[in-house]
Amino acid sequence: QIEKNREFAAQLALAFREVKSAVQKFKIKSPAKKDKVNVLLFSNQGHFINMEMQLFEFFKGYSDNGGDVLIVGRTGSEVLEDSSYHKTYDNLIFDHDLPRPEEIGIAAGKVAAYEKVKVYFPQLKTISVQQPTMVDISAEAVLEENNPEAVPEGGIAILEPEGSKMLEFFQSQILGLLLEQAFLEAELARTASRFLSMDAAQQKADTYVKENNINLLRAESSLRGAAILEMSLGILARKV
Repeated sequence: QIEKNREFAAQLALAFREVKSAVQKFKIKSPAKKDKVNVLLFSNQGHFINMEMQLFEFFKGYSDNGGDVLIVGRTGSEVLEDSSYHKTYDNLIFDHDLPRPEEIGIAAGKVAAYEKVKVYFPQLKTISVQQPTMVDISAEAVLEENNPEAVPEGGIAILEPEGSKMLEFFQSQILGLLLEQAFLEAELARTASRFLSMDAAQQKADTYVKENNINLLRAESSLRGAAILEMSLGILARKV
């Protein structure tokens, strides 16, 4: 699904480039946008607090972290409060860590008012390593990443006001797709972390059982020794 999203976003970027070129050519006005928003993807559960603290520290240490802040997930505000973060931020909480399509649409609608949209989330590097990462999902960044070919001579035919509406449509589609991708990657990292925690818990349980089995064997051995000693003393007493 993640790879499909990337491919589809690249195709949308090509269409976005052509529409944008036509809009600029015909000097069609587009709605003014805010500069930048930082979106931090947290969880609704408290099981991933270490991962989420690392994510927030990564965001704070990022050299270009200015702009508005949007926190997604119930634990986000707790992490920010524990970290003494006093700047204003917005908060979105969905029913699950992996939102439904209509909820992703809500998130995309919130960030569509910005020229730049940077998403911070935990990413799976290997099954045992999850690291915080940042991805710029704004349409301009997708264009730069995919380096689409120039618009053919003459461009495409487009009339006002449809031009600005088409531009907004492609921007929102790209944002929605890449937001979904970020949510999917974050959930993948959490799933790996959950499996590692379960494995560590199993190893601890195995160690606990092994240690207790050893202690039990020692106790049984002590009891047998005590019983043998008692029998020996009884036999000696009868002989006396």
